[in-house]
Amino acid sequence: MELWKTRKFAKAINKVNGTRFQICHEKMGRPSRLAILLLTDDPSSHGYAHMQKKSFTKHGVDVSLVHYPADIPADTVYEDVIKWIEWADGVFLHRPLHKHLDYKKVLGMIPYTKDIEGLKEASIGGLVLKRYNVIPATAWSAALIPMFYGVTLAGKKAVVIGRSPTVGMPLSILLTHMNATVSTVHSKTPDITEYTKMADIVFVSVGRPRFLKGDMIKEGAYVVDIGIHYIGDEIVGDVDAYSIEGKAAAYTPVPGGVGTLTTALIVSSFLRLLEKHVC
Repeated sequence: MELWKTRKFAKAINKVNGTRFQICHEKMGRPSRLAILLLTDDPSSHGYAHMQKKSFTKHGVDVSLVHYPADIPADTVYEDVIKWIEWADGVFLHRPLHKHLDYKKVLGMIPYTKDIEGLKEASIGGLVLKRYNVIPATAWSAALIPMFYGVTLAGKKAVVIGRSPTVGMPLSILLTHMNATVSTVHSKTPDITEYTKMADIVFVSVGRPRFLKGDMIKEGAYVVDIGIHYIGDEIVGDVDAYSIEGKAAAYTPVPGGVGTLTTALIVSSFLRLLEKHVC
């Protein structure tokens, strides 16, 4: 089974990004500013947020990682978040939010010009119409990796497990634009295995550790694992890597696969907004 690692691709992207940041910061006369909003105590979100901060700060970006515990009243959080959004040139909002907070309300506070995730209505509409502002980076990463390894998506039967607005839905749209024949399955799909066993390539974004097993795929399928979970000292994905070994043709490891490339692409998305609206 081939491992689709992404470090070399992320490194190449980051090299280009470094030059772009240097030019942009010179034009701005100051470092660009990014607010990473952690309105959650989810360990996976916190782990990813700290990786993000490291990736941006090495390019000279002024990063504020803003965390609010669950006991802070909603009105206080909303008032404070507005100040951080005004301060920043770009904003990343981690999910899930605390139960007493309204995700749509917070997302609505973020201007289109600062939405580095590409999740505003205008960004998603642009994605559907191929008028890209910013492409949601995790979906973008998952769609690019097979191509980086020489696998053409056109004509392939692709199954996306998960329909979240941040990953599953935008990924299904991207794959359709790439001329794959796409099936999106989810918690209300009666028999997910019926679809995955027919797929040439399976994208797994279900939010459950080791969800996809070897008996759910056909021989020679490609598997893209979009999940990440911290279980004790172990980091695992949505795919049971051991059970698909010897059956899948290729697999994206966790860590070192989708997440590694996603981090580089998030930086690229921020740069796209900076170059378009600030510098």
